[in-house]
Amino acid sequence: MFMARGSAARIVLRKDGDALSTAEHLGFTLLLFSAAFVIALSVKDLDTILGFVGATVGMCIGFLFPAWIYYKLRNKTTSQAQLAGGQLLQNRPYDASSKNQSRFGAGVVIVLSGVLVPVLVGVQLYQARQT
Repeated sequence: MFMARGSAARIVLRKDGDALSTAEHLGFTLLLFSAAFVIALSVKDLDTILGFVGATVGMCIGFLFPAWIYYKLRNKTTSQAQLAGGQLLQNRPYDASSKNQSRFGAGVVIVLSGVLVPVLVGVQLYQARQT
């Protein structure tokens, strides 16, 4: 609740969450609890919420986090980037060793399993509901 209230205050009031008055603090807290309560009452199956959360988190893991990590490592000095594991960000030619190929293969397997497994489980759940 603390993080949601702080984010909502930054978006709506352009204030930090710690700078809210008592009335604003209580208003945002009641608004967030009320919204959560209404959503909880209106959703009949937990599958809907879990699907939404899973899709959001999956998109963050697949697209946003790698870009954010690259952005953070891009401005580091050479030694800092190497310590953080960013050896490929140092404008070196690609090393086609078997170690790098196996890392690439493992990455492809992880990405495909992260996409295919939820889809296949969703299809099975859908088919089970239809029968």
